[in-house]
Amino acid sequence: MKFLAKIFFILLITSSCDKSNKYSEGHFPDVVVNLEAINSSADDYNMDLPVIHDEHMFHFSSNRGNMNHFDIVGKNLILQWDYAAEHLIIDVNKSRGTSLPMRSLFDSVNTFCNELGPYSFTYESQVGNNMQLTYLFLYANDCAGNFDIKFTYIDPTENNQIAAASPTSLAMVNTEANELYPTFFGEDFTWESRYITSPASVQKLVYCSDKDGVYDFYQIDLTIDDPIVSLSSAEAIAPEKLSISSAEGNDKCAFINGRLMVFTSDRPGGYGGYDLYYSLYEGNAWSEPVNFGERINTEFDEYRPVILTYDTGFDNNLLLFSSNRPGGKGGFDLYYVGVEKMID
Repeated sequence: MKFLAKIFFILLITSSCDKSNKYSEGHFPDVVVNLEAINSSADDYNMDLPVIHDEHMFHFSSNRGNMNHFDIVGKNLILQWDYAAEHLIIDVNKSRGTSLPMRSLFDSVNTFCNELGPYSFTYESQVGNNMQLTYLFLYANDCAGNFDIKFTYIDPTENNQIAAASPTSLAMVNTEANELYPTFFGEDFTWESRYITSPASVQKLVYCSDKDGVYDFYQIDLTIDDPIVSLSSAEAIAPEKLSISSAEGNDKCAFINGRLMVFTSDRPGGYGGYDLYYSLYEGNAWSEPVNFGERINTEFDEYRPVILTYDTGFDNNLLLFSSNRPGGKGGFDLYYVGVEKMID
């Protein structure tokens, strides 16, 4: 059985593009927009930008199914730039149902505990004489009484059936404290318009933990030519606390795209609650974090940012995040906005 991996976002760049238009390339909006097609009256946040076989699945955490705990849910999302109308369309593909592999993943991951912080990617590996696509999925849940990072994966089996593996604890980083929001770092490990990511470019695993009393960022060195084998290691690794962690606040939800990190923090100097920040990897270190400013942040909480770059097709980058600001459908809602390209 041959599996087709398609890109998460569909970029429709037409040959009839009128160069006299205001935007000769697609342009993500300069003002924050509610992701109405996804949001509900419950809390919707902690999104991811994954790709799974023949699906354009947008993952996020929500308590819409049960107000007592959060599950990982997903919607098929379509993105299209209309050159004639100079308009960005983001909507749910209601004609496409949830695939069997994704239903298997949701059944495997979701429990009566809280599942937060989905993070995933698709990679290609050689299996015998064939190339195989594997979908790696990381998240955290609190079934142990504290949050632990776990992972599962989906790949074709010998009888051409696809099912998610049983979740495995990331023993190399988990402690009796809370560990959440894993993200891989590698200067060449980038999230662009292509759908397959090379695990060989991963250099470190970054996550947050409150083992010192507040949430800080930690990292471990990690080589994952074979992600499943590497992440299955039961040997604990002493982590390094990142210098950009604030001594006076909580730093959470890092998402790294190449040399660009975005995250949320309630450190002093923000606009109120949790704000969104970014940092650039320069000279083997992360730069002093910069607040995204009042165009994006409010006196309320802005949470779990994710940033996607496009090597072609758009003249700015896409930032997605969640917020409990007024004007949404209820609780935390998902939002998106365009931000300038900070790295070539």
